[in-house]
Amino acid sequence: AQAGDKCDFTGTIIVVPDVSQINLPGAEAQPSSQGRGNRGGPDGVTGLKSLGVRDLNYRMVFLACSVNATKPSFGGKELGEDVSAEVMRRSMTDDEWRKVYVMSRDKNLYQNLVSSLFPTIHGNDEVKRGVLLMLFG
Repeated sequence: AQAGDKCDFTGTIIVVPDVSQINLPGAEAQPSSQGRGNRGGPDGVTGLKSLGVRDLNYRMVFLACSVNATKPSFGGKELGEDVSAEVMRRSMTDDEWRKVYVMSRDKNLYQNLVSSLFPTIHGNDEVKRGVLLMLFG
């Protein structure tokens, strides 16, 4: 793929600790080595007490395991700028169109989409709503 090409990313969302807060200006954390002095404590980081008590925040990131050039199927078809309902209808099969029509009549569509997004992750509906709104922009 080249710059500007559209691609399909396959992967998963993971949560990683945001350690950038530990490295704030002011006090410095220093690595300690085992056997230093008479303490003989384990390896670790010293100087964190001077930073005070801080909550460690986490960030959600997408870990991609494969990248493929977009293929001309419904999910990745380049439809252009002037996409009408009829153009979209012609690009779908009859069964797909019926499913979309039934979904459009559902009064709980938004909540159903939120609950179907990452079904193995229970709770966190606010995060799921945010991801859903980012997906459908």
